[in-house]
Amino acid sequence: MILSKIQHVDTTGYISFSSTLALHPTDSSKENVWQTQNTVEVIQGQQVKLECHFQTVSNAPELFWYIQRPRDSPQHLLTRTSYDSNTKDFKDRFDATLDITKKTVHLELLYSRLSDSAVYFCALSSIVSEVERCSVQKLRGSFSVV
Repeated sequence: MILSKIQHVDTTGYISFSSTLALHPTDSSKENVWQTQNTVEVIQGQQVKLECHFQTVSNAPELFWYIQRPRDSPQHLLTRTSYDSNTKDFKDRFDATLDITKKTVHLELLYSRLSDSAVYFCALSSIVSEVERCSVQKLRGSFSVV
């Protein structure tokens, strides 16, 4: 599992993103999700892009973004496939585009607020066949904004 954590440095209106590698799978799995950013700093109100890369053998993967605020359970932000869209509560400011060729699904926060402080998870689930879906989501990374 790859964990990335973003921490707030101060309260001057800056939002700081920093990611750290916590644990990495040692198997040679064909399914993987990872985030590459070490540090991103933005001023409140600016746009933020949180990168998510994936590897899969599926030609129809499902990618998910979740948000987990302090002392709360994770909440689903959005799902990206060829047919899904944002969760209603997050439609106004959060977006992501699934790029099958580049194997990315970067999360874009259109207007950052200090209240966006949270851990952000990118997850992958591959469709095994046209009828059956893989039931296990691989949570591979997280970002928090403070």
